[in-house]
Amino acid sequence: MLSNIGLVNIILMEDIKLNIEKLAENHGHFSADVENFLEKGNKSAATRARKALLEISKLCKDIRKQIQEIKNSGGA
Repeated sequence: MLSNIGLVNIILMEDIKLNIEKLAENHGHFSADVENFLEKGNKSAATRARKALLEISKLCKDIRKQIQEIKNSGGA
């Protein structure tokens, strides 16, 4: 039987995997939008690129916290 700490760690690990997928998705959007802005001067693409960077920043912070929680609980 899993302890509560083990169960929490499993949930956090799944959340990390999901956030990494979101991170990769946002990076793809960012890359495409930056390219549109730099090559075509599309100002809307610049706004979308900045928005994607903000989301990437939030995801990185979330992943960092989740990793720290697992580390502090003695799991992984």
